[in-house]
Amino acid sequence: RGHRKAVLLVVLGLLAALFAYGWFTREDIADDFIASQFEQLGLEASYTVEAIGPYEQVIRDVVIGDRDAPDLVIERVSVAIVPGFGIPKIGRITLDKPRLFGVLRDGRVSFGSLDPLIYTDSEEPFRLPDLDLAVRDGRALIESEHGPVGIKLGGEGRLRGGFSGEIAATAPRLSGSGCVAQNASLYGELRVAAEKPRFSGPLRAASLVCPDSGFALGSARIAAEVTADPTLDGGEAKADIVL
Repeated sequence: RGHRKAVLLVVLGLLAALFAYGWFTREDIADDFIASQFEQLGLEASYTVEAIGPYEQVIRDVVIGDRDAPDLVIERVSVAIVPGFGIPKIGRITLDKPRLFGVLRDGRVSFGSLDPLIYTDSEEPFRLPDLDLAVRDGRALIESEHGPVGIKLGGEGRLRGGFSGEIAATAPRLSGSGCVAQNASLYGELRVAAEKPRFSGPLRAASLVCPDSGFALGSARIAAEVTADPTLDGGEAKADIVL
């Protein structure tokens, strides 16, 4: 019995030492894991580990792409961990002040190093990620030959059903299809139900001029409702012009 007790004490001591080592080096372990995930995704990224715990993991100062001209910058990312039987599950992912930069070329928006994750060669139809996401003060800038567009987004919920937020967009000057809009803006609600994103809200412009057709408006307001298909390659739209 004495030998068994001694062996048990040694085993318990080793387990305690391993636990202590794991606890004090948990940020290094998490850093290695996060780095490997970015590497598997083929993303050049830098970040700082802020906190690693059993219920939440936080990184900050995330920069994806070239640091001098990044494709995505996020001030803080927190991931809730939901304990359970077996492997813990990922809960809500919160993005604080994400900044996304893109370019519109030939009818397609490019986000640089993020493109391989968006435009894949998979034959499976696109689906929104099955994630619970919260976006706090999210912004994007899309440059194009038609003019720059600034976008702001805030909201939370499951992306495949339950997401609810507000979206706004502004463009000092937009041109296309023979028309020019000055000081265009859009603001409204963005919701997702049954994997279908739906926007409703007004689109305004200080002026809308189409020289080829002779059409011109001193100011315009369009009440718009747009519902996209789950694959985001089509949908339904309704618009009413309010003079």
